Amino acid sequence: MALKLSALIALLDNHGLSSNLVEGGTELVINCPLCFSEDQKLYISTNHGRWLCFQCSSRGNLISLGTDLLEMGELEARETAISIRRPRSEHRPLWK
Repeated sequence: MALKLSALIALLDNHGLSSNLVEGGTELVINCPLCFSEDQKLYISTNHGRWLCFQCSSRGNLISLGTDLLEMGELEARETAISIRRPRSEHRPLWK
């Protein structure tokens, strides 16, 4: 699964979380809203949406990103996760 990067960045921005693209564009890094780290220690994979905070060790997937970090309800988090995933038709083979 690949994510719509602009949609993910907009989602984070709308919740007051500024992000930076790192690791050659494969990860976004933000300040962790769970441990209130002053440094950007929470990394979000732009490929599959899994996230990990290297300060407090919290981790999760695209849905828990919504429920745990952005304080969404379960249904809203699931709908948001679906909306920022790229459709299969937009996926490119790795060998091209």
